[in-house]
Amino acid sequence: MAKEAYKKVISFEWDPVAGAKRYQVQFTNQKNNSEVVTDFFTETNSYTGPIPPGIYKMKLRSLDHRNVPGVWSEEVAFPVLLDKVEVTKPVKVNLEMRSQSAETDEVNFEWKEVLGADKYSLKIKDADSNTEILEQVISDFKIVVTLPVGKKYIWSITALDSGNLNSEVETTGEITVIGKKLDKPVIVTPENQFVRDVSWNQDPLAQTYSIELQKYQPASKKWQKVVQDSQFVGNKIVIDPKWPGGNYRVIVQSTGKLRPTSDKSVLAFKVKNGDRSPSAEYTYVLRKSIDRINGWYGIASWFVSMINYSSSYKGLNPKYSILGGTGRIGTGWFKEGNPWGFSGTLDISGFLKGDSEKGAFIYNSLYLNSIYRKTIRETDEFRIRSGIFYKEIPQTLADINEISSYFNANNRSLNGFKGTSNQNISMLGPHFGLEYWFSMTPKLGLQINTNWYYSMSAVKLPNNGTGFVPTLSDEYGILGSYKISQKFTGLLGLTYRKDQVKYKDESTTNAFNLPSANAEYSSNVNVDTSVNGFYFSLFAEYQF
Repeated sequence: MAKEAYKKVISFEWDPVAGAKRYQVQFTNQKNNSEVVTDFFTETNSYTGPIPPGIYKMKLRSLDHRNVPGVWSEEVAFPVLLDKVEVTKPVKVNLEMRSQSAETDEVNFEWKEVLGADKYSLKIKDADSNTEILEQVISDFKIVVTLPVGKKYIWSITALDSGNLNSEVETTGEITVIGKKLDKPVIVTPENQFVRDVSWNQDPLAQTYSIELQKYQPASKKWQKVVQDSQFVGNKIVIDPKWPGGNYRVIVQSTGKLRPTSDKSVLAFKVKNGDRSPSAEYTYVLRKSIDRINGWYGIASWFVSMINYSSSYKGLNPKYSILGGTGRIGTGWFKEGNPWGFSGTLDISGFLKGDSEKGAFIYNSLYLNSIYRKTIRETDEFRIRSGIFYKEIPQTLADINEISSYFNANNRSLNGFKGTSNQNISMLGPHFGLEYWFSMTPKLGLQINTNWYYSMSAVKLPNNGTGFVPTLSDEYGILGSYKISQKFTGLLGLTYRKDQVKYKDESTTNAFNLPSANAEYSSNVNVDTSVNGFYFSLFAEYQF
């Protein structure tokens, strides 16, 4: 069964004609490229009845009691339009939508079916420019539209039939899509106190910035406003060279249309008093290749070398050269304008010998120093280090090759021998060092250093050794530095280092687990051990 066509009830009324018994009303509708004529008869001077939507022409004439028609009236054109679209989403005619997106968001449109409609037209305009940004015709009763946030829109929906006849009244509304809260500005920290401007990242979504520049007044202990602008355009505040130096801070917020203002970004910085000319800045920056730390910094380094090891123990003299290395981690503190600083470092060293010698050595050192800096010229600096240290040195009690040769020469058996015993000697004492720094460019520097370690007392000696003899160990090096960034500096160089220790081992225990050997090794109780070598040094310093 075919679906009945939708019709709307219309009403017409006209002036009565004298002598008329009835009236003939004729509607002409253009449909499918041909005219459709429909006649209705009424005995009153009005007509009410259902009619399909369309564009019509109407004329009428009267008929007397003989049924003789009169003259047709002039044709009148009129439309019979579709009903207005009833929208269910958005639920408000003026909707304010808060998005969590910085770019675009989806808006849902839904409506009820309009009888006689085959499709629906949705139009959306930018409210500011009155520019149409979307026009879409769909046959469904809903659509999801993606719109840029931070804008206000005017929308309209109308129903259409197959002949593109539309609703008698458009359904309209407004949508304001408020964007995500603007990102907090990232203020660029000035590289030094020669501050000519303070800038921050340019947010493409921000239209203006709310800024405030303040200077700290030591007398009142309060911050005083220097610059304030709630609609600042740009991303840079110029520091007037006439302004006095001191402590400043800048407060910046991003602002934008239909986007919540960002959180405040605050940066405190210091401006140099006096001459802030480019030539004065170059001299200052040149020095920063050596005087580069302001506050806490971290230290990491690696030393690698062919280690020359020699020792004497109960008549035997183990000697060898072997590849070894030292890793260093630590921290320190310097403050700009303060000649004093301090540092603390931990060294972990080691080298490996063959399994037959049981020669895996790991030994540690700890250094705590105060540092005094003295500027000689703008490009030179002299530093004095002093403090205490804890140092370990490996001790090979005997070398397997030497023991084998000795026992074979004396017709003694090595049956039952379990290998040499490897232990660490540990000691502590004062440390003193000198450093000379020279700045070649704002990034390149040179350091020459020397350090002395005076081992005053032993913490632990192998085999319960006694008779510790204080000794002096020394170190000499040259390093080149390169300032990679404002916070990170790398250093590369060569260091000669010699550690030595002397003590007595008067033990009569079975040191080598070989009873026949004890008498032979008890005669010489003096132990003299040294570890030295040229170390290839790689440093890194990072300011927190």
